[in-house]
Amino acid sequence: MNIECKIIASLLILFSIIILVVMLKSKHFLSGLILSALSGIACLFAVNILSAITNFTLAINPLTLGISGIFGVPGVIALLISRINLY
Repeated sequence: MNIECKIIASLLILFSIIILVVMLKSKHFLSGLILSALSGIACLFAVNILSAITNFTLAINPLTLGISGIFGVPGVIALLISRINLY
């Protein structure tokens, strides 16, 4: 695994921990978790809708839906960064 992948993985873990800590301190943990998942999936679809302008797409498959659903917007950002670095 190269250094870029390690950096992306560590940032994804860091953002996930921050999101979970903030949601756990909130009184609305479940609704915050659902909102984070929905915003991540909406962001994934927004990237693909804007692909007509940007010529940049992310595949919609179970892996990308899972990452965007679990990690939310930081997951989509990590997918975008990994797509830029790998291609």
